[in-house]
Amino acid sequence: MKKIAFFAAALLAIAGCQKNEILENASEQKLITHTFTVDSEDAQVKSFFDPLSESVKLDKKESIAVAWAPVNDKEEWKINGFVEAKRKGNTFTYSHNQVDTANAYNYYFVMPYRGTSNISKNSTGKSVYVKLDPIQHPTATSFDPLQDYVLGQSVLNVTDEQTSLSSSDLKLKRLFALVRVTLRDGENVFNGDKLKSVSIGFPLTKTDNTDKKENLISLVYLNYADKFSDSGPSGYADVYKKNEAKYNDQVSPTVTAEYADGLPTAVSTEKGNTYTVWYVTLPVQKAIGTKLTVTAQSATKKVTREISLPKDMQLTAGIINDIAINITGDGYIEEDLVDENDYWSIYNAGQDITAGGLTINNSEYPYATLLSGDQVTQTNLQQGGLIFVDGDLTSTGHLKLANGTIIIGRYKDKQPSISMTSSHAIYLDNGDIILKNLNIGGTSTASRLLVMSSSSASTSDYAVVEDCNITAPKTVCGYASGTPSYVIKNLSFINCIIKLAGTDNNYVVININKLAAKDTDSSVYNNIEKFEISNCVIYAEQPYSNVTSATSRRMLMDLGSGASGGQYDFPLEKAKIVVSNNTLYNINTNGNVLARAYYCKSAEVDGNVVYIDYSSFASTGTDTYPFIASYMFGIYSGIDNPNNGTYSVDKNYSYGYHTEEQSTYITSTLSGNTVKWIYKKTGYSPDYKATNSTQENGTDQNHPFISVDIDKGYFPVNSSNIGNATGASYDTKYWVK
Repeated sequence: MKKIAFFAAALLAIAGCQKNEILENASEQKLITHTFTVDSEDAQVKSFFDPLSESVKLDKKESIAVAWAPVNDKEEWKINGFVEAKRKGNTFTYSHNQVDTANAYNYYFVMPYRGTSNISKNSTGKSVYVKLDPIQHPTATSFDPLQDYVLGQSVLNVTDEQTSLSSSDLKLKRLFALVRVTLRDGENVFNGDKLKSVSIGFPLTKTDNTDKKENLISLVYLNYADKFSDSGPSGYADVYKKNEAKYNDQVSPTVTAEYADGLPTAVSTEKGNTYTVWYVTLPVQKAIGTKLTVTAQSATKKVTREISLPKDMQLTAGIINDIAINITGDGYIEEDLVDENDYWSIYNAGQDITAGGLTINNSEYPYATLLSGDQVTQTNLQQGGLIFVDGDLTSTGHLKLANGTIIIGRYKDKQPSISMTSSHAIYLDNGDIILKNLNIGGTSTASRLLVMSSSSASTSDYAVVEDCNITAPKTVCGYASGTPSYVIKNLSFINCIIKLAGTDNNYVVININKLAAKDTDSSVYNNIEKFEISNCVIYAEQPYSNVTSATSRRMLMDLGSGASGGQYDFPLEKAKIVVSNNTLYNINTNGNVLARAYYCKSAEVDGNVVYIDYSSFASTGTDTYPFIASYMFGIYSGIDNPNNGTYSVDKNYSYGYHTEEQSTYITSTLSGNTVKWIYKKTGYSPDYKATNSTQENGTDQNHPFISVDIDKGYFPVNSSNIGNATGASYDTKYWVK
C-alpha cells in the first residue's frame, strides 16, 4: 500500500482597508492549506486504466473531495463544507477557511471529486452522500470513472498550528460493485455493428423509504462515527442509510451504459460476436428465478431479452463481478430502429418526413428510389417520383423536373450538391416539386436558378424548397416568360440558407417580373394562394455599393416591378404573403421595400431581423451608403384595385439594424453606436399608412448576432436584443456548405 505524507500550513488572506469594517473582518480570516504527498509510485494504477486490477491505486490524474469538520473544545463536530484536493505531480493540495471556535479539524476523503451537487452532507452533518448515476459512460475496456467511488481513511484532530502530520496509510477502499458483462450476440442479429447502449435491470423491489440496497442505483450515505477513535475504517459501516427524502428520489432498478462513438465487438467467434460492457452498481443480492432484463441497441437494431436467473447472484463491492449473457438466446425480441440522421432509414421504418407542411412516408409514397454515387445523374433525377440522393450532381444542362418529383438528400449532416453550370437552371414547370436537404448552386450564371418558363395555361399545387443551402447568381426563383400563364399555387422557401452572390443591380428570392405594363391577360394568376419565405437566412458576403437607383432591386419578394422600375397590376387577390422569422445579412435595397406585391389578400410579416455591415464602405471612404429598406413590406395598389384597403398584415414586428453613419438616410439624426429600427405595419395604400419607430442601443454589445460565419453559412441571432422577433434559428440543423 502506498505511503502518504501530510503537511499543513496556515496562510493569511490579504489585509483590506482598515476603515472598512467588512474588509477588516475579511483581513482577519485565515485560510488553512494542507497538502499530502504520495511517497512512491509503482506500476499499479487506479482500475479506471486497468480494469483487471481489483486494487485501488492513484493514477496521477484524479482529484479528491475533502469534507472538513471543525472540532470544538467539547469534541463536538459537524461537517462544515467540501473542498477539492487537486493533484499536481505527487502532491494533493486543498484549502478551507479557519473557524475561530475550532480546536482541531476532521477530514474525510472520497474520490472522485464531482462537485458539491453530487458529494454533499446531510442534515445531521455527520454523513456525506454520493450519487451513482443510472446512465453511465464507460469505455470499451473500463467502467465510468465518475461512478467509481473510493473512500479514504479519515484524518482526525488536525490543528491549524501543525506544520506536518505523521505519515500514515491512505487506506483506500472501493465502495461499489464493478460489473463486467460479456454480452454475446448468438444469432448475429447486430451483424457486428457497434452498440450505442446496453441496459441491465431487475424489477423494482421496494417503493417506500426503506432500505434500497436491493436496487442497482441509489443515492448512498457514508456515515462517520461520533467518536474519533471509531472513525476511519469503521466509517464504511451503515452505508445504506434509511429514511432520507433525497435518498428515495435517486433509486433505479436499471443501469445503462451509453457509448457516443459506439461499442465495437470484443471477440468474433462462430458462436456469435461478443461485447464487453462495464457498470458500477450497488452491491446487491438476487435470488434464483429473479427476472433480469437486458436491452442492447445499435444504430438500426434494438434487442431485448428477459432471463430468469439460474442461480443466486451476489454483486460484491470492491471486486469485478462477471456476468455472461447471450442476448439473442431463447425469447429475445428484435426491433428495427431508425437512424435519425438518415432520411432513407426514416422512410423505410414507416415514419414521417415533412416538408412545407406536407407528409412524406411509405404509405403515401410506397415507391422510392435511392441514388448513390454515379447513379446521381440528370437523367435519373428527371424520372420523377420520390428520390433519396446520396451523391453529388454537376449538371451540364437544364434540370427539368417531372410533376410529383421529390428529391431528398439522404443524410442530414451531408447535404448532397446539385451544381448547375453555364446558364443552366432547375425547371419547376411541371409543379408539385419538393427539394429537401440539398446544396443547390454551382457556377450557373442563369438569371433565375429555379425557373418557371411554361406558357401553357395550367396550374400545380405546390413547389417547396426546405432545409437547403442555395447559392444564386441573381434571382433565386422566378418566371422567365414575358406573359406566363402557368403558375404554382403555393411556392415556399423554408429553413434555407440562401446566398445571393450576384453583383449586378437586380436580384430577388421570389420574383414575378412582368415585362409589359398592365398585362393581365392571364387570369391564371387568380389561382395563386401563397408565396412564402420563412425561417431562412438570406445573405451576401458584403453589401453592394451600386444599389443607388430606382431600377435596383435587391429584395426578398418582388411581385410587381418591371424592368423600368414601374409597378404593375397582378391579379393576386387570393394570395397570402408570408415573410416571417428570417435573418437578413448585407441585403440592402435602394431605400424602398424588402418584400412587396401589387395586390394580395393578406400578409404575415413578422420576426425578421435585418442587418448590414457598412465597414467595407467606410474603409474606402464612400459617402453614399446602401440603404436598409424604408419598409419591410409594401403594397402598391392603384385606384383601380378591387381590394383597395381590404388586405391586412397579420403580424408586423420586424427589426432593422444599421450603423449610425447611415441614420441620415433613414430618419432623423440618431445617437449611439447601433440603432435598432422596428418596422411596424409597413407598407402603404390610401387606407393603410406606414409607421416606423426607432429605438437606440447604447453600445455594440447589443449587436443583433451572436456570431456570423459566412463560410459555414451560420448566423445565430441574439434574441435577447430582438424582443418579439427572433429571426431564423438553426441550432439543431447540420449545415454543410
